[in-house]
Amino acid sequence: MATISAVERRHREVLAKLGQLATQVAELPEQIAVVVESEPVRRFYFNPEQRAVKVGQEFLVEVRVDTLGAMADGAQAVVTFDPAYLSVVKVVPGIMFELVIYNQLDTEAGKFSFAAGVPFEQKEGLMDDGTLVTLRCKALAATPGTTLAFVGPPAALRTKLAYQGVEVPAETMSTLVVVIG
Repeated sequence: MATISAVERRHREVLAKLGQLATQVAELPEQIAVVVESEPVRRFYFNPEQRAVKVGQEFLVEVRVDTLGAMADGAQAVVTFDPAYLSVVKVVPGIMFELVIYNQLDTEAGKFSFAAGVPFEQKEGLMDDGTLVTLRCKALAATPGTTLAFVGPPAALRTKLAYQGVEVPAETMSTLVVVIG
């Protein structure tokens, strides 16, 4: 009769324990539901989302930011438009962020850049849906559709949202303007 050494006995115990653990691991997916919460996707959008106007008519378009309840302390919007059909006549900063960092309009190129944030003393960001800036536009020529669009990545000067100096994900939505002759 063969005798089992202490080492062999320990080896069998370890193998048996590993078998038990493998069985327990195999049963885990049935016992545990993993919940993955994704971060809300903040967004830049125009209000109204579409508009029909007459040639020569002036109209307002709000550039809005919705943080979806997440913190933000700065926003930058870079907007393009076709200068053959639209002109931006006036830019009025919104009330969402009170510190205007820059406000640049190039009507010939059809590009508008605006950045604003919370004052340093405030130290806390915002969790709102609000107006970043309002554009007074003028319809120049008839078209079945032209857009005001946000510039996004990979452009260095692009539409973005930030919190504590870090860019946070945000989607952008364009607006359609129909100019009736």
